[in-house]
This record gives sequence, C-alpha cells and structure tokens, in this order.
Amino acid sequence: MHSKDVIEMIESCAKNAGPELKHELDITAADMHSGNTEVAITRLEARVGSPLMSDVCRGLISINRGDVNTAYWNSLSMKFADFQRQHLKLEAEKIPKKVKRLSMCLLFCFMLIYVVVILVQIVSSIGVLFG
Repeated sequence: MHSKDVIEMIESCAKNAGPELKHELDITAADMHSGNTEVAITRLEARVGSPLMSDVCRGLISINRGDVNTAYWNSLSMKFADFQRQHLKLEAEKIPKKVKRLSMCLLFCFMLIYVVVILVQIVSSIGVLFG
C-alpha cells in the first residue's frame, strides 16, 4: 500500500521466500533490472504456473501501471488465508490416527491408576472389616 516500487517488493520477498521461490524471484528481479518490468512479471507467472501466483502477478502488473488496487489485495489476502486454512485442515486430518492411539493409551493409564487406588483401598478396608 505504501510503495509502488515493484522491483524492491520482489527483492524483499525473495529474502523471506523458500529456496525454489527465492530462485524464481531472483531471476525475475534480474530480468526487471535488465528489461521491461511487466514482461518479467509475466515470465514469472509462466514459469511458476500457479493460479495463486497468477493473481499476484496481475496485481503487481497493475501496481506497476500505477493503479490503486487496495480492494484487490484485500480479496487476494483472504484467498490466501482460505488456502492456508485448507492446507492446515489437510495436515490436521493426517494426525488423528496417531492422536487416537495416544489418547487410548492415556485413557488406559488413567483407568489403571483409578483401579489400583480402588483396589488398594479395598484391600486396606478388608483388614478393618474382618479384623
């Protein structure tokens, strides 16, 4: 929202990106320095081939043209948040098998503790009843 320098945005994102995306962003930044910015962003979009990256590239091109597109970036932010939420749900669905196994072990341990305490109390009470 504060900067219109697309090259600086790409370079700052490359610092925090993973290795594959960092490589692509470095290529794009070098391409922007040596040629047309819009063409470089379009090439990035073609190399990555992701629908979400296409949306980001469209937004970067519009920033480069000087458009004010705050609403576009807000909707794209919500789209990425939904995507991340779906990804986390998929990760969480893989875990329940392990959690169920551990929960059953924990339940068994609690029940064993209660049974041992009850048996100890019964054995100590039997001496009082028949003594």
